[in-house]
Amino acid sequence: ICLTIYAVMKYKVKIIHARSYVASLIALVLKKTLKVKFIFDMRGFWADERVDGGLWPKGGRMFRVAKWFEKCFLLNADRVVSLTTSAVDEIKSFDYLQGSMPIFETITTCTDLDTFNFSTPAPKQEKEARSFTLGYVGSVGVWYLFDETLSCFKELQRQVPEARLHILNRGDHDYIRKCISESGISANSVLLEGADHAGVAKAMQNMDAGIFIIKPVYSKMASAPTKLGEFLGCGVPCLGNTKVGDMADIIVGEKVGVVLSDFNADSIREAVEELVCLAKQEGIQVHCRDVALKYFSLKEGVRSYDRIYRELMV
Repeated sequence: ICLTIYAVMKYKVKIIHARSYVASLIALVLKKTLKVKFIFDMRGFWADERVDGGLWPKGGRMFRVAKWFEKCFLLNADRVVSLTTSAVDEIKSFDYLQGSMPIFETITTCTDLDTFNFSTPAPKQEKEARSFTLGYVGSVGVWYLFDETLSCFKELQRQVPEARLHILNRGDHDYIRKCISESGISANSVLLEGADHAGVAKAMQNMDAGIFIIKPVYSKMASAPTKLGEFLGCGVPCLGNTKVGDMADIIVGEKVGVVLSDFNADSIREAVEELVCLAKQEGIQVHCRDVALKYFSLKEGVRSYDRIYRELMV
């Protein structure tokens, strides 16, 4: 804290932009002592994530302390930045904010759409000639329901027998192979590999659809999965689930995928059938790309932050 006070005074800093909770504690001290403006960039419901992830007991001391600080941040921030509108709506219902409502901004997780793109939409004949490829990118632990993902792929294989599952992951290959074996899926229909950032984008461009099913717990209403923007940027429609930030609203509202509200056999069958039809739809790649530019553009995110800074400097 002493170092940050020195830096603020030396460089005449006017605004402290604090990302998440720990940094916001320092920012709050600076606001109170040096009268700088304070941006509380929440990045999610951190304390609730600790509970939902099994790290803290709900109602325990650490949880109560973190929620008390969250209250202080919300009551004192000059701007509150949230990843999702769903989280903003929830925060606005907090009793202690009635009559002291902060100014909210929703700036979702941004995607480098220059990297996650496609040059030319694949011709319909080319797409129909190759095996239908369902893509899974990223980790498989804690927040992700991987068994349900495999159930969706098994249903896909019932409808499209030659379908393949392409998994890009680092560090969990043994666990993934174990899950695949126990699910009864043939290893020959699954491509499991690691890739760097550019490699992920290249692989996505050759997928027909993407899938990620996230644990629908309270804290996830404040989450904005980066991979949604990446898939859509590459022209790939997605299968996701409800109760995760604004994801369902975007996917369903913009018709760039399908969402599951539960995971019973009938729901999975209907969702997969709809996804296959959507992936074969003429112009779907371009449409997905347009939606990515609308919601996940890094350039738009930069413009939004620049606007906030300029407004607070007045």
